[in-house]
Amino acid sequence: MRSVVARGIRWRGGVILMAFVALGCGRLGYDLLQPPGGDGGPFEGGGASDGIGGTAGAGQASGGYVSSNGGSVGGSVGNSGAGDAGSGLGGAGSEGGSSAGAAGSTALPWEMPNRVTTYAGTGVVGFDDGPSTMATFNLPVDVQMSPEGLYVADAQNAAVRLISPDGMVTTVVGRAGPGFRDGPLATAQLRHPVALARDSQGRILVADNYNHAIRRIEKNGTLSTVVGTGSAGYSEGNGTQAQFNEPEGIVLDSADVMYIADKNNRVIRRVDANGATSLFCGQPGVDVVIDGPCLGSGRLEFPTDIEQDDAGNFYVTEWGMHVVRKIAPDGTLSTVLGSTGTRGWADGPAAGSILSHPSAVLWDNRRNVLWFLDHDGGHRVRQFDGVLATSVLGPKTSSYVDAAFLDGTDPRFAYPDGVALGSDGSLYIADVGNHRIRRASAD
Repeated sequence: MRSVVARGIRWRGGVILMAFVALGCGRLGYDLLQPPGGDGGPFEGGGASDGIGGTAGAGQASGGYVSSNGGSVGGSVGNSGAGDAGSGLGGAGSEGGSSAGAAGSTALPWEMPNRVTTYAGTGVVGFDDGPSTMATFNLPVDVQMSPEGLYVADAQNAAVRLISPDGMVTTVVGRAGPGFRDGPLATAQLRHPVALARDSQGRILVADNYNHAIRRIEKNGTLSTVVGTGSAGYSEGNGTQAQFNEPEGIVLDSADVMYIADKNNRVIRRVDANGATSLFCGQPGVDVVIDGPCLGSGRLEFPTDIEQDDAGNFYVTEWGMHVVRKIAPDGTLSTVLGSTGTRGWADGPAAGSILSHPSAVLWDNRRNVLWFLDHDGGHRVRQFDGVLATSVLGPKTSSYVDAAFLDGTDPRFAYPDGVALGSDGSLYIADVGNHRIRRASAD
């Protein structure tokens, strides 16, 4: 992820299968993604032929989408798949079962999220561990899912926190205060951690923005420096001989090769498994948006996050130019979302979409969508399917509201900045301005 400047504070900054349809009564309808096949378990969800958890909840629909509110929104499915008149959106299956389920039935986890709840944090600035309902944060800017729980880059506390599955928040590293020190986690120091990633060995990588370095939380309970000298600059080299200038986004490929959005150097850097760095895309110090070959005429202006999809494409947020760029496997850099230099909001075909300080990107390989966040001016969770950009959660106004869109209320965020995907299909969002971690789920 990244760090951006807003209101004097340094912050860091999927596919449309959801359609919002205005019904006659003025309420918005909601078409949801048909889940993949599976065993009906709590994290995988039943396939179109299995129903929910092997029950008749979704019937034996051969085609259609399933509403998260079952009968109350989707209506009965029936043979025609049109649903009961006046009951909302019907199922699209041609051979539906007895019904789409009663209101409030268990949602399939790979439907699109509509309900936002607070996962951790009180909204009060602080540095308190404990139960998630009592723990406090200070500008939480990124999140990373792991088997141990949800890691949080708590930027202004210069710490990495962990929210365990039982809801307890602990500080992994950062209690020694801000600084630049490797060693045991109890005494090691970070300075403004803004992005997190997890390698194949389960180690957590941290973009330590103000230390101009990438740090790593080792399995033996220590913190190490992977690359970076602690001083801003640009130089290639091995490990701590290489220099960066406020690195922000991090992503690792299947071979644990790391790709870093080196924001103030205006480039994407590559770090191999041995720690050797190289230029991957852009020209150091040249801040302009130009499409073209990454190591030729292609240029980046202000790269703040990076993600990779299953086809090997990289997506890069350009926070200052309000666009999302794409690096194809052949090294070609292009602009896929937004209009360069135009700030605002517009959904629809990618070429006509308008963004406002995009701050994070996340590839969702079950829904085949690219999630992206509008940090400010939009305060939205949006998605891109390769053709259309669509706002899913959050109106334009910055605020704090836990709600479900299907209940008729818009959830609200304040400067959302980081996003992670849970095993159940939920999104976990670093809601920076509210000093909270939010969860967006389909139920």
